[in-house]
Amino acid sequence: MPVLTYVYEDAGTSRYTDHDQLFKELIHTFFAEFLELFFPEVHKYIDFSAIRPLSEEVFTDLLGGESRRADIVS
Repeated sequence: MPVLTYVYEDAGTSRYTDHDQLFKELIHTFFAEFLELFFPEVHKYIDFSAIRPLSEEVFTDLLGGESRRADIVS
């Protein structure tokens, strides 16, 4: 039977589930399976041994001067 782990952050006196962190963990753990299920044509062309997930990446528009952050990048 799978074990479900809740991630809690200290938010004063109340406790809540950090859904963002749980979602990131799911993507990191099941990225290949996700692509295989929803995008099978893409999945067969990807070498998953060469993928290294990054926790955050900054993209800068050199002409416009704006920066954007991506939470999860593979």
